[in-house]
Amino acid sequence: MKILLIKEVKELGIKYDIVDVKPGYAKNLLFPQKLAILFTDSLKTKYFNILNKNINNEKKLLNKFNKEIIKIKQLNWVFYKKASKSGFLYKTFSKKDIFNIFLEKKININIDQINFKKKGINKIGKFKFEVKFSKKIFKQFNIIIIPKPNK
Repeated sequence: MKILLIKEVKELGIKYDIVDVKPGYAKNLLFPQKLAILFTDSLKTKYFNILNKNINNEKKLLNKFNKEIIKIKQLNWVFYKKASKSGFLYKTFSKKDIFNIFLEKKININIDQINFKKKGINKIGKFKFEVKFSKKIFKQFNIIIIPKPNK
């Protein structure tokens, strides 16, 4: 059975995806929870109009955030932090620290758009963090933590 997702469904797809599912799954779970509708011939025209509108919105978002991406790339992502001899930081470097840098540099990014694979960085080395601009638009950046030299 072909259905049109009207909300994101984990492990199945995102909003406006057309997917094939078993009729029982659609009728018992997706339709009652208003997560999907039956994809019929009459919906095809509406769907393609919605899809084109969605693509245009994504392009506008991408243009908007390209300016922010350029600003982020221009920043120096090398930091000197106090660390133990074994390389562990005395204070974890978190997404809040990155958000504060964005605020300071007037980069229009919300703290919820910043993602680390872990809760934060707690040792010296090279790491990646990600900035999500939308569900489909994200960019990874490298960050390097170097031990602060003792005085």
